[in-house]
Amino acid sequence: MNADEGFVGRVFTLPQPYEVEPEVLRAFARSVGATHPACHDAAAARALGYRDIVATPTFAVVIAQAAEAIYINDPAAGIDFTRVVHAEERFEHHHPIVAGDRVAATVEVVAITARAGITRVTTRTSLAPADADQPLPPPVPPTAPAPPSTHLPTPTPPQGALNPTPAAPDPPTEPAPGGGRALATVWSTLAVRSGGAE
Repeated sequence: MNADEGFVGRVFTLPQPYEVEPEVLRAFARSVGATHPACHDAAAARALGYRDIVATPTFAVVIAQAAEAIYINDPAAGIDFTRVVHAEERFEHHHPIVAGDRVAATVEVVAITARAGITRVTTRTSLAPADADQPLPPPVPPTAPAPPSTHLPTPTPPQGALNPTPAAPDPPTEPAPGGGRALATVWSTLAVRSGGAE
């Protein structure tokens, strides 16, 4: 069975908000070699103007993959995870994710294309505060280049502040989900080999 192209345009939502815990952020930061003190120490993060420990840029994928699993695990989707290779991932950050955030995640199946025995499945996951009154850190500046993951944006961003940008598919031109309260958008492409399990 191949990925069902009829799923393009379908939307899947995490049933409960993802609770961002400080120890999970610390463990993820250690796993990717992020050394910025604000990724490990609440006092260091507060000194930069954040409420608590700040997530490294790629932490957004943890939440995105939890939401994507709802789609991938749907038997009707036709995705045999034993035949999946992770092909591409891009991040567009609007506001940093910090410990204590409750994050809502919505996944849209953007494209499914098959060629030469490989099906590429592209999803867009929008991450936003689950609570309307959740305070947001300062936005990520739109023109700053992306630094190594050991750097973070500060409330008054210096040169080199965080700003990963998506490469493809082209991001939509509509406003970010959440009425400007979006935290991040994660674009993910999976390559699925055609055919049934061997």
